[in-house]
Amino acid sequence: MEATRLMRGKKETCYKLFMESILADINANSEDGKQYTESDLHSGFTYYKQLKTKMGQEGRVKVELTELVPNEVYVAKFFSAQGVNTVSYHLEDEDEDLFALTYEEDFISDKTSKNLNFSLMNKLFSRSSKKKMDLMFNQLQTLLDSKE
Repeated sequence: MEATRLMRGKKETCYKLFMESILADINANSEDGKQYTESDLHSGFTYYKQLKTKMGQEGRVKVELTELVPNEVYVAKFFSAQGVNTVSYHLEDEDEDLFALTYEEDFISDKTSKNLNFSLMNKLFSRSSKKKMDLMFNQLQTLLDSKE
């Protein structure tokens, strides 16, 4: 699933918001009590967190920051017993006041049945997913407006 939206503001401000959010998540789930900073983050950085499934079950997942290109790309993979969810954000300048933000989400499992199920559920919930993405873009725009 992929969606792109033109956003008002600077992509640098958006990327900084992503880094603040990632650091808050890492520090909230830190098992060693260490408080991490942006200088600690790099491609390949991993941490563990508890997540709830849509069915209400909890599970521990490994999160890996697979690609971090300042002000351009943020990609994270979430490894669980079901498979690997990948979430990515790509930022690209349009002009002085606008940038394109592309959000992409994917799931891959070593089990064909889980891949087929994901594909089917994606189609069934596409309208709901689009609404959630619109909400996420709107909330991000509100945060960007407050920072500019």
